[in-house]
Amino acid sequence: MVIDGKQQCGPFPKDTGAAACCPTAGVWSEWGPAVRNSDNTAFEQSRTCLSAAAGCTCTGNRINPWSSDKCPCPDFQTDLNDKLLEPTESFSIRPSGVVYDRIACTYTTPLNSTEWNCSSSRGYQSTTLLRYIRADNGEREDYRVGDCKDTSDEKHNVTFYCDFSTLQWRLTNNNVAVLTFNQVSKKR
Repeated sequence: MVIDGKQQCGPFPKDTGAAACCPTAGVWSEWGPAVRNSDNTAFEQSRTCLSAAAGCTCTGNRINPWSSDKCPCPDFQTDLNDKLLEPTESFSIRPSGVVYDRIACTYTTPLNSTEWNCSSSRGYQSTTLLRYIRADNGEREDYRVGDCKDTSDEKHNVTFYCDFSTLQWRLTNNNVAVLTFNQVSKKR
């Protein structure tokens, strides 16, 4: 920074008066990741005034609260559901029994593991198959969840978590950010 015609590397002099070199609103950091507020009632983001050490105060809010207790990640994009099917496929299955944890910001859904809803895929004769649209490239991708003959429920549950830094839903199994998903049934 140039002060009085000289290059100033730091530390910057502190002046309690309104310095002409101060940016109008100060200099703020980027917004931090979303976190639960201190009352555990909603999510919020915060930022830091970077110019305060130089005597330049910041104007504006340090805290960006969400207006509701809703998770900061957006809803899954249902308008993309038609992209989940391949031209030769006739249907996909929207999982039921969704469990949404508003505190942890997770979304867990059991996949239907009855034989009619299972797929033949990648050498597996009967498997639960999740298909999603990737957030990074918009491409469709299949993910094998479990063997349909395995009757333990946890083998067919799928969990997504809200990435508080990017505000995207991520599949817990492989950490891929997704826009939407469905279970698909692929038969040979």
